[in-house]
Amino acid sequence: MRESLVFYAVNLAAWAATVGLVELAERIFGTSTALQINLASLAATAIILIPKFASYRDLVFKKALGEGKEDKVAPGFAESRSYVVEPRRIRRDVN
Repeated sequence: MRESLVFYAVNLAAWAATVGLVELAERIFGTSTALQINLASLAATAIILIPKFASYRDLVFKKALGEGKEDKVAPGFAESRSYVVEPRRIRRDVN
């Protein structure tokens, strides 16, 4: 239930920020044509997109992503294996 409420709150805040940016563009540039309003809306959506997705990650889906949980790897397992791959030397016999 909490995740749903936070999800809707994030979307509401992103929508309000997008509308605010479009209104700000309209006040700065004056009366706009439909093309200018659409371009302002597109720019506002692009500006808000990254903070919106970061909010989803940090606020909404934090529990689902498992932040704060330790990896389920046995202790000492990662240290006991070498993940470094040594390059092979190629021998060429020249006749």
